[in-house]
Parts: sequence; C-alpha cells; structure tokens
Amino acid sequence: MTVRAPILLLLACVLHFAAAPLRAAADERADAPLEEREQPPAHLPAFGSLRTWFSAVPIDQIPIELRPLRQSGKQALIPPRSRRDGLTPRVAAALQYDDNLLLTPSNKLRGGAATVAPGLNWLDESARHSIEIDASAEALGALGKGYDAVDYKTLNEATLQAMASARLLPTMSIDYAGLLFYAQEAPGDTLLPPSASNELFPTYYQNHQFGGVWQRSHTTEFETRWSGSWERSDNPEFVPTRLQDLELSTRIQTGATQRLGLRLRQRAASFDSQAWQRYNSLWLEWEQQWSPTLLTQASVAPTHGPDADQLSLWRLALTKTARFGQWNVDVGYEISPAGGIGLMYGVYSANLGTSWRLPARAVLDLSVQAARYLALEGGDPFRTLRPLLSLTVPLEDRWWLRFGYEGTLDEVPAQDYRVVGNRVRATLIRSF
Repeated sequence: MTVRAPILLLLACVLHFAAAPLRAAADERADAPLEEREQPPAHLPAFGSLRTWFSAVPIDQIPIELRPLRQSGKQALIPPRSRRDGLTPRVAAALQYDDNLLLTPSNKLRGGAATVAPGLNWLDESARHSIEIDASAEALGALGKGYDAVDYKTLNEATLQAMASARLLPTMSIDYAGLLFYAQEAPGDTLLPPSASNELFPTYYQNHQFGGVWQRSHTTEFETRWSGSWERSDNPEFVPTRLQDLELSTRIQTGATQRLGLRLRQRAASFDSQAWQRYNSLWLEWEQQWSPTLLTQASVAPTHGPDADQLSLWRLALTKTARFGQWNVDVGYEISPAGGIGLMYGVYSANLGTSWRLPARAVLDLSVQAARYLALEGGDPFRTLRPLLSLTVPLEDRWWLRFGYEGTLDEVPAQDYRVVGNRVRATLIRSF
C-alpha cells in the first residue's frame, strides 16, 4: 500500500463519525433535576473507568440500572431497567421507510413497513454474580407497494442473548456473553452482489465469549479470553464464515493514571468449513487518563499470518466526556473477514461518534463508520460508510420514543460498483 492511501484515510476520519456510542456518565437517579445529575466528578475516577465503546462487549461495563436504551450491532433495542431482579416484558412498534430495499446499485425499490417486536428481559444479581437473559422477535408487515416486488418473510428478526459474571474469589472472576441472531437481509447488507430474485435472505449469526480475570495486586491483573462467531445465510452466494479469537493478556498500572498491557492473540478464520487461517499477534498496549474526562489508548501488534505473512496492526483511540455528553475518535488497522465473501481483509477504519444528553432526559447519538477493505490474498478493494443518527426521548414512565436514521454506502472502484441506501425509522417502546 502506498503512503498516499493511509494519509487519505486519516483525512477521511475527520469527516467520518463512529459507531454505537456508550454514555460516559449515566444518571444515578433518573428523576433527579438535570442540574443535580450532570455535575462533573469532583475527583479523578478509578483508573480505567473511562472506556471507549469500541472495546469488546462494552455494555458489560455499565451497571444494569444505568444503561441507556441500547442497540449495539446485532442486538435488539433494550430499555433501561432498575436493579430489581426478575422478569421485565416489553413491546416495541415501529414504522420504517427504505429508499433501496435490496441495496442495489440501480433499479432501486422503495417501500415502507410496520414492525412489532415483543421482548423479555430477565435479571438475577447479587454481590457475587450477575445473570441477564434477553429475548425478542420482530414481525414485519408491508405498507404500500414497495414490498410487493420483494420476497420477504413475516419474521424479520429474532435475538437471544445472555450475559453472566461471577466472582469466584476476591481476586478472581469469570464472565460469559452470548448472542443468537436471525434476520432477513438484502445481499448488500453482507457486501454481496444484488440477487436477481429480489429476495431478502434469512441470515443466521451466533457469538460466544468466555473470559477470566485474576487480579494479582491492585496494580496488576491477568486475563484469558476466548470468543467465537459463526455466520451463514440462505443466500447461495454467501460463504459460511467462522471466526475465533484466543487471548492471554496482562495489564500493569504504572502510575495513578497510566496503564501498560501485553496481549497475545491468535485470530483464526474458516470459510465454508475449509482449513483455518491463523494470525498470531502480540499487542503492546498503552492507556493514559489525562484528566477525569479525557482518556487516550494506543496499541500496536506485529502479526504473523499463514504463508509467513508479516503484518503490523494498530489502533488509536481518544475518549472525551463533557458535562452533557461524550465523543470518541478511533482509527486503526485490523484483520477481519468480510460478511459472506470468503476472504480475509486488512481493514483500515476511521470512526468518530458523539452522544449528548438533551433537556427532558432526551439523548442524541450521531456516529459514522468509514472503512477501507484490502484483501490479504485476491479480491478487489472496497470502501464502506455507515452514518447513524438517533434521538431517544423518554415519555411517561416506562415509555420511550426513538427516531433513527441509518445510511449505507458501499463502493468497489475496480468494478465501478456503488450502492447507496437510506432508512428512517420511528420506534415506540413500552416496558412493563
């Protein structure tokens, strides 16, 4: 890759905002006056309490009762809840409009739909353990003529997810996070060429993650973690993909606001049940919390791939919190499969996102993800852009209204291929 390409990418990150933000500071008492709830911390918080939302399973870092209304990746909208144990049912109803239902470069189909999504959330917490299980299903009905030319199913999405943690000893804990996900998606959602059959294809995805942490002292900790994911689709062009990570790491707090880390990771991918492609990385990590509201993170990883390939992975992140919100910047180079294509890619990404609390406890989120994919062996480079905008407004007790926008831009310059799609959605959520 020439010097010019990374320079253009870094310039692009100024324009591109990032994904699914976490709130840096959540209200302890939702009904307290705003001026009482939003005071900045009077002292430096515990090191590591500021985290970007690009970390693995970031939602686990937030206590149940302080979580915002969230939808992170392949995950349903889940309202916040109090710390009471037990079962909390909910239902969400939405209206949505797409200007490119099948994500095709031409002959776009436009259409609206209504969805209804019941869900259940179960929580059991104590001083030494936490278990949360959430299930939801979404039914879709067409509005107008757009969907008449599309082959789709009534069951639009379904999710089952679980998160659990337990403290075995005062210095040792284990955790698990799992997700089963079904959705019908346009081929363009998985970066595949459009289907000639005008069909939304069922796609199946699952992810599991196990981890353990041992705190040797108040400044040193060791961690081991395994994660694995599987993805397949009824689309005959989709290549079934498996991905797994095995990590061993240690982190040492070298000062009141600084931490260094060493992480050994093996990433392995398999396409259509073929032999695993393995990439071994040694990550050198640095974190510096400059103030109660500013955190920087940097890491670099010499990587050895199959066929003696040598790569240098890296990541830079900046998190800044303010009295009424937070913004994050994240740029890096990583290796990853691309949905259903059957190839490993080197991915340059540039993300910037912001989340702000507005009057009446409303929350505004704005984010954009920009990425450039370079096949490690064969395949044409392509670019993606994902802008997201949402406004969440609490109504009466246990009612929320959410307005959202999702954009899609995919380009394969070598094939003169360009897909643009936009979706707007209004969702009303009620928990019981």
